Amino acid sequence: MTDNGQPNGPETGIKPGSRKTYAYRFKRGLNRTVHWLNENDGLLIALLTLALVVVGILQRYTLDKTDETLKLQQRAWIGPANARLAEPLAEGRDIRILMNAKNFGKEPAIDFSYRHSALKGDLRDSFVEPPGETARQTKPTFKKKCMDISIKEPGQVIYPDGVANPLEEKMVRSDELGEHMANLISGKEVLFLHGCFVYETVHRIHHTFYCYSYQAGVSKELAMDVCRIGHDAD
Repeated sequence: MTDNGQPNGPETGIKPGSRKTYAYRFKRGLNRTVHWLNENDGLLIALLTLALVVVGILQRYTLDKTDETLKLQQRAWIGPANARLAEPLAEGRDIRILMNAKNFGKEPAIDFSYRHSALKGDLRDSFVEPPGETARQTKPTFKKKCMDISIKEPGQVIYPDGVANPLEEKMVRSDELGEHMANLISGKEVLFLHGCFVYETVHRIHHTFYCYSYQAGVSKELAMDVCRIGHDAD
């Protein structure tokens, strides 16, 4: 045997460095491998089983992500198309705010509701603020109430690219505003509207929370402006 492990001529009759030498080494290594596998077949089976489990988990994760992506691509997405005052602001006149809701997705939205029973009371009240004060535009309490709704109520069906009938989203009584009405008419104060859409798509309940504002002399005619902050959707 040579120093590098190759059989020499006297031992095997094989000339070192010949093709027969390499064939001999390959056969010897193969025999050792087969012998090891025979002695450790339990370990091998365990390793193969573990590999199959890992592959199965990865496949399940991939399928779940693919399914979720397809749902997001195909589901309904309801959002406000615009909000506007029904008529100009005037002393002694109630403020009526009209809203259009549109389905921007690819599936019908079922049981669309914008006046959910969970949002009754002062949470739906619009409010006024001096111009430039935007920190309260998120109205956290109302937003949390909206996004936490887990029960749908009977409502409209909005088909893809469809727009719901104009909704009278809010009416603010003039006698409730007092001196604020004069400030709204002059543009010294800003009127804010916070709204919540609840609907079902792909067998799940979803929500849209939004904010609009109106400031006389700044907003265009009767159109309300989208707030810079104060929006959410799922």
